[in-house]
Amino acid sequence: MIAYTDNGDGSYTVNCGLNIDGDGANGATGGVACYVPAGSGLPSLDYLANAGSPGDWWGIYCDVHGVPLTQDATMPVPGAYISTTSYQNLQFQASDPQRYLDAVAVPFIVVPRRFQTSVPGAVLGCKAIVTYGGVSPVTAVVGDIGPDFGEGSIALAKALGIPGTPKSGGVNSGVVMQIFPGVAAPGFQLEPA
Repeated sequence: MIAYTDNGDGSYTVNCGLNIDGDGANGATGGVACYVPAGSGLPSLDYLANAGSPGDWWGIYCDVHGVPLTQDATMPVPGAYISTTSYQNLQFQASDPQRYLDAVAVPFIVVPRRFQTSVPGAVLGCKAIVTYGGVSPVTAVVGDIGPDFGEGSIALAKALGIPGTPKSGGVNSGVVMQIFPGVAAPGFQLEPA
């Protein structure tokens, strides 16, 4: 588990690497979806195994029986799975790819559930400032919940100059994330736990 530091001013800092998260990328930007059914012949940003397995899917929209649903002919990549993020735009139906953050277009970070439930202030939708090497700091949003710190969207990686493909990108160290629970990222609303 990656530790976080309470800065005493309401913000928290994490030093970590960066794995690349393609969740929420449904083809609206770039025309390629994060996950596709095995054998579909469609290109994908990430390996389907990174979305779970039958009976235990995460990051993919499923029906009430746990069966993943695919995009229809009116959506960006018909036949691809609808990839989800924890942060959601509730103006859209759960089966609409626009409900979820687009990992290709939106700089976001992933925090673990233990952080989300243990710090004061809403975390989803809150502001984060992410730095790496000599690159200018990037303002991001907390957009997903995962197993640990050290994961960010394709857009965040590219803004930081980090190889941004979920299948082979990322860095092992050198990323600093400062997270501001209770402070909304520009253009986002806070979502309670």
